[in-house]
Amino acid sequence: MTRLPALSRLESLDVRGVKLGLAAIDAVCERLGRPERAVESILVAGTNGKGSTAATLASSSSRAMSSRPIRIRSVTVSRCGEV
Repeated sequence: MTRLPALSRLESLDVRGVKLGLAAIDAVCERLGRPERAVESILVAGTNGKGSTAATLASSSSRAMSSRPIRIRSVTVSRCGEV
C-alpha cells in the first residue's frame, strides 16, 4: 500500500465499537491495586514548552528531594508520512 491509499484508509475508519475515555484503563488499574500510585511522578504534556517545563521541574525536585529525577521523552510524530 502506498502512502496515499494507506492515509485514505486510515481517514475512512470511524469509531464504531470504540469506547472513548479513561473508564477501561481506570478499571484495569483498580483491579491491579492502583500500581500507578506506587511511584511519584509528574506527566508534562501539551504542544509547546514541555522540555523547559520538565527541566524546571527536575531542577526544583532535585533540590527538594534526596532522589534524582528522571526525564523520559517519548517519540513524537508530526506528519503522517513520518517514521
